Amino acid sequence: MVAFSRILSDREVLVVANTGAQRFSGAVLMDRDINATPRRMTIVYSNRDSAGESATRLIPTANFFHADQPVTQGPAAALDVTLEANEVKVFVPV
Repeated sequence: MVAFSRILSDREVLVVANTGAQRFSGAVLMDRDINATPRRMTIVYSNRDSAGESATRLIPTANFFHADQPVTQGPAAALDVTLEANEVKVFVPV
């Protein structure tokens, strides 16, 4: 999986790519401050013609793992995504 976002003011655009040979279902972390109030995100591009919407969600106590460091905890925002093998999707706020 490859995921990155671009932020301009209060809008976050998310690009997610499944580079694997299997379907992926999971969550992608997003900017917690911009998504403090959950918002709807819509798919504006998919190389597999996927369409739909999903909502960001808040995770009050997420675990963050760092190489050679203790696990830390804190709040996070995430978007649940499902991508087919070798699929790319671009999400924008509604």
